[in-house]
Amino acid sequence: MKFSQYKMDIEHLVNQLKQKDITAFEKLYEHYSVNICGAIYSIVRNSKLAQELTNDVFVKIWENAESYDVSKGRFFTWILKIARNTAIDVVRSKAFKQESVTQSFDDYSSHQLGEKGIQDIADTREIKAFLPLGNLKHIEIIDLIYFKGYTQKQVADELAIPLSTVKSRSRNCLSELRSMREFQEWI
Repeated sequence: MKFSQYKMDIEHLVNQLKQKDITAFEKLYEHYSVNICGAIYSIVRNSKLAQELTNDVFVKIWENAESYDVSKGRFFTWILKIARNTAIDVVRSKAFKQESVTQSFDDYSSHQLGEKGIQDIADTREIKAFLPLGNLKHIEIIDLIYFKGYTQKQVADELAIPLSTVKSRSRNCLSELRSMREFQEWI
């Protein structure tokens, strides 16, 4: 299927979803749920919780479908943002932090999607093509912040670099992405 046909099919399903068409919702769930679950897992690192949150995200999508605006970006980008925010809210909660202390290592190794972050999320892999070639520092920071849910302070601690460096590198990378015509067409 050509990209233009695929894009029209998704737009049609999204328009039906906005009219509360359950069949369109089911098709969109079938199409995106694995990618959304992978994105959530890369943040929460718990298979069962990632699956539960994926369902929560799709409930939010159903309830807020009319708020999606095609002029602001792709549908996948919109639902990925909902998923990311949902997962980060859970990770920052006290209950999650307490549960994480007692969680076994088995869950990490048994998850089918792996732990590579940006490489494992099918639709978001394309973002890597837009990042400045050879600038792995930018890629690593963007991966940690936007796909693994780290705060900028956590990235600074993880990479043992100053917080100001994290902020400037992420800002510079995002500015470069926004200025790229191909990236704007992609989103």
